Amino acid sequence: DEEPPKVELTEEERANVFKKKEGDIPDISVPAMMAGAGNGWTFPGQDEGFDAIEYPWQDAEGCEYAMRQWKNERKLTTKVDYIAPSDWFKEKWKSWQGDLQRWHVKHMEFKDPIKRQARKE
Repeated sequence: DEEPPKVELTEEERANVFKKKEGDIPDISVPAMMAGAGNGWTFPGQDEGFDAIEYPWQDAEGCEYAMRQWKNERKLTTKVDYIAPSDWFKEKWKSWQGDLQRWHVKHMEFKDPIKRQARKE
């Protein structure tokens, strides 16, 4: 009887801790997660009454880091439909529009050839 060959993982395969299969269905949609369902996600702690907490792929810090990275990546790439400008922003925007309009009028007055001639005299 021949012994089967020993299988070795490549460095890339060892580095890939969270395996993804093509066609996997996510547990929760990313927009729902970013809308608040996933913002408070944490890993369990000893103070929550668990007998044992195991992290089979990485240590606790590595898992927490991976979760933060995943959430930050989603925050950068997920479209947020429910966001609206605040009253402070609306007030500042209105002020900016007024300033811009006044500058535009002054600029047009400066470029006006009749008023330019009057300033020269």
